[in-house]
Amino acid sequence: MADLRLVNINKNFDKVQALSGVNLTIKQGSFCVILGPSGCGKSTLLNLIAGLEEASQGKVYLGEKEITGLPPHKRNMAMVFQNYALYPHLSVFENIAFGLRIKKEKEKQIKEKIEQVSKALNLEDKLGRLPRELSGGEKQRVATGRAIVRDPELFLFDEPLSNLDARLRVELRSQFIKLHQRIKKTIIYVTHDQLEAMALGEIIVVIKNGRIQQISPAQELYAVPQNLFVASFIGSPPMNIIKFTLKKKDTKIQLIKENLVIELTNDVTQKILSYLGQDIYLGFRPSAVRFGPAGQIKGKVIFIENIGEDSYAHIEIIEGTEIIAKVNDKDARVGKNSVNFNIDNQAMHFFDLQEKRI
Repeated sequence: MADLRLVNINKNFDKVQALSGVNLTIKQGSFCVILGPSGCGKSTLLNLIAGLEEASQGKVYLGEKEITGLPPHKRNMAMVFQNYALYPHLSVFENIAFGLRIKKEKEKQIKEKIEQVSKALNLEDKLGRLPRELSGGEKQRVATGRAIVRDPELFLFDEPLSNLDARLRVELRSQFIKLHQRIKKTIIYVTHDQLEAMALGEIIVVIKNGRIQQISPAQELYAVPQNLFVASFIGSPPMNIIKFTLKKKDTKIQLIKENLVIELTNDVTQKILSYLGQDIYLGFRPSAVRFGPAGQIKGKVIFIENIGEDSYAHIEIIEGTEIIAKVNDKDARVGKNSVNFNIDNQAMHFFDLQEKRI
């Protein structure tokens, strides 16, 4: 096993640049999730790692060995696609065994490996079935089993759960975590679903328009987003983001937008003092809102959204500007038309006009 390194990777399709300046190191044995919206280049990146696409510029290393020009079958990687790619005329057993038979492994070894894998993936009673007799979740487990028996150095998963319903996605997420704990191999997993990424990834790589935006553990990604895109993309509901002008009145540092004024406490102003007189972005999570009659911000409740155990108020604070606030049981008065609230200054995030974290 070895680290995977991508160095200065660019990928162009005619005049379209799918990947730009990608530098990434994935530690051996880690569970790395590549996250981004549709069309951002994440599947292209996975295909480059697998050898299914060739980089326009840059190099790929596995340990100290450069594998940039190696064909897929020489990279010792296994890829699982979102459409499963099972052979419809072969049983579950034969689908899993297919790669082993190509390698001309002995029948006894094949049976032993499939017995172990089918037990781990709860497929023992499905080995004689054809793909058409399986559910979507079972097909995904068969595709995963086919990858496992090959015993590759890296596992590559391209949106493996996107075709499944919500209940199955949650169920299979836990199976992927257990699988990683058992095999202790590197897993690189592509998804557009930030909840899936946060649940699975030890390290998450966020991509937008072919460029890496941030590489962080899940909690750091949520707590310390490095730019506006990451701040708004990570979290459900998303972070509230509003542009203000930063001004000083007497000894008070204020955020001003039209007739809305937010006074900041001294402990948060030091890092933004150099932006006095300039526009900056304020970001805060719905959970950072503190309701109370003494709150300096007044708003009109548009509606309250109930999502399972959690409730969120959509509040207009000035005309055309709404925020989302988490409502606790003690915030019963939020159901009324108007509310007052403060924002927890310690939970504020600031970004400059280049959309980078201050």
